[in-house]
Amino acid sequence: MHDALLGAYGPQHWWPAETAFEVVLGAYLTQNTSWKAVERSLANLRQAGALTPDGARALALEDLKILIRPSGFHTRKAPALKAFVAMLDEEFGGSLEGLAAAPTATIRLRLRTRFCCTPSTTRSRWPMNTFAASPSATSWWRQRLAAKAMNRWLS
Repeated sequence: MHDALLGAYGPQHWWPAETAFEVVLGAYLTQNTSWKAVERSLANLRQAGALTPDGARALALEDLKILIRPSGFHTRKAPALKAFVAMLDEEFGGSLEGLAAAPTATIRLRLRTRFCCTPSTTRSRWPMNTFAASPSATSWWRQRLAAKAMNRWLS
């Protein structure tokens, strides 16, 4: 259905992000929270100059925790974001383009290895479900939309 609509209407640019890295950050931060809270965290990251891999890499973990606190679960999300950037650096030369060029199956395997994701998690909701807490019903749809955005970006 999604592919048919995309073919008929083209990209709708519905994900509120200016860059691919901002999509990744938003997808992580939206887990178990409202989008309004994610927007506050993204605004904090934007103000700190951390909406790029270089910016996120330069932040100390404790500073990142403070900046993303509005999204909740900051003690788990901040290390996951730092681990994602570390994976990006170590396995893809710090390049989102390199990550996007890798086969989806390879990326899913890396995520399962690095973030202890189950196969069903990386298949259906990558990377939103990398945290143990279960999503609320209201955030489930946001996560599904984020998964579609990430899967389209990775394709």
